[in-house]
Amino acid sequence: IEADMPIISKCLFLQSGQLVWSGVDPGITKLLVQYLSTTILPLLPNLSRQPDGSFLVGNEEKIPSIYIGDAIYHLAVFHAVNTTLCLVLERDPSRSFFSGFQENVGHELGILSADLTHAYISKTSNTVSAIQEQASFLYFNAANLAVKSTVSDGQERNIKIGADLLEDLRKQGCPDAEMLVKLASEDWVVLQVAGARVIIQMFKDRAYNLIEVSEAVNRLEKSCFDSICML
Repeated sequence: IEADMPIISKCLFLQSGQLVWSGVDPGITKLLVQYLSTTILPLLPNLSRQPDGSFLVGNEEKIPSIYIGDAIYHLAVFHAVNTTLCLVLERDPSRSFFSGFQENVGHELGILSADLTHAYISKTSNTVSAIQEQASFLYFNAANLAVKSTVSDGQERNIKIGADLLEDLRKQGCPDAEMLVKLASEDWVVLQVAGARVIIQMFKDRAYNLIEVSEAVNRLEKSCFDSICML
């Protein structure tokens, strides 16, 4: 898109509200994702949805300006099916830009988003039973505020233990680590940290030994986190 439309300086790609790719530095990315998640995307249920997508920010209204370093850019947000594109523009675009973008990009983006949504739903339905059998988990990426969780009520104590382990690692200056802890209740708490990415896994009421819990961690990673690098 950036190559075909020089007015687009940078863009962010979100699928189902989760950041997939960003051409902006992490600090600005975090702010933009927070803006989209708290201000723009919550409006979707009240808007008429079009298969070829539409602009949530831009087109009929004056688009906002943002500052990246010393440069001023303009922001437009396009949404199709379950995909959101955040466009960082070099200059205030003409009205023809919006109609041209929807005509040339909107249709293809709608098809891509529908395919991604179908693949996600199919994968999720195939892994839900495995997840429930293996573990509960909490994933958080501080770089883009992405969250995935299957944690239920009553697991607050184990989450607190995982958070305490994370704090200890931070104090020791360990940006990347994995810790496995067996509790007196026979529960296991597994903490994995890779930079800004954190996964807390909780194996409840299962008398696993160390080898078995390691195998369960690997199964969960393959079923739920195969697209997330935790090296």
